[in-house]
Amino acid sequence: EVKYTMAGKDNEIAVVGTMASLCPAWGMLGTLVGLVLLLQNLDDPSMIGPAMAVALITTFYGSLFA
Repeated sequence: EVKYTMAGKDNEIAVVGTMASLCPAWGMLGTLVGLVLLLQNLDDPSMIGPAMAVALITTFYGSLFA
């Protein structure tokens, strides 16, 4: 039973490690989405701020969780 518990913990640690290594990539992907939204809405100044916020927040969270 202890062996199964330890194997489960090892799997959880591996999942967290994988998530941490992928965070910068997800942050950059979110940044690209935010920039595409920004470029699509250049004619509407009220939409530029929220699109830029998406780009910056995803960059921040990607680097924070890495």
